[in-house]
Amino acid sequence: MRWASQGLAAAFSVLLAGQAAANPINIVPWRVVDLREGSTTVAHSDSSATGLFFDHPFGPVPSAPQIIFGATQNTTVDGPSGSFSGGGAAAIGYSVQSSDDVAASSFFDVFFDLATTHTYSLSGTLQANDDGGFARARLGLTGPTSLSFIAIGVNPNVAMSASGVLSPGTYRLVVEAAMDNGGNAQPGAYMGGDAAFNFNLQLTDRSQQVAEPAMTLLLAAGLGCVTSRRRRHRDAQRQSVSVNVP
Repeated sequence: MRWASQGLAAAFSVLLAGQAAANPINIVPWRVVDLREGSTTVAHSDSSATGLFFDHPFGPVPSAPQIIFGATQNTTVDGPSGSFSGGGAAAIGYSVQSSDDVAASSFFDVFFDLATTHTYSLSGTLQANDDGGFARARLGLTGPTSLSFIAIGVNPNVAMSASGVLSPGTYRLVVEAAMDNGGNAQPGAYMGGDAAFNFNLQLTDRSQQVAEPAMTLLLAAGLGCVTSRRRRHRDAQRQSVSVNVP
């Protein structure tokens, strides 16, 4: 019984060590919100760190102070849990001249490397509305597996839902909400609109999923060993008592 207990303990140690050593996601993030008019930056904020990124600059358009534009982002990149999530938006009030080249954007860009096979689950929404100019919201995943969703004026509301398996390799996840003149700087043309994204991408290491049944079996085996040992100890005590009874 002692050898069985020691073997069980060793198996637990190997399994737990393997799970603790697994760090299959290497992440390089870049997130930014930006407001500009022509070549002039009105507001800009970015982050190359993981964790939470939140900013929401807004204010008057320099050439048209009566009109407000802005951008926002509130996203989280969590490598240990394999989670990418949050929301962002960009908006330009009506009506700015297209020739002023006013732009607002919220941009989420993350490269990540997977050392092992992962399952993924994606959900979220994209929205884009404009009256002149070009509003768009998009999510794209490129790598050994690719995903693409986009919302524009002809398809302004998009629900995202996908799941499957990601093979080991290098991936890039881009999520964006942007509003600008779309390259049309025609004098006398006006524009305005908004775009937004909200998403949740969850990655799960398949090797950990496979390990869970093994852990369950080890727990069951351990419980069985403990129960058997207690039963034998109890029976031995009973036999000892019966032998000593005159």
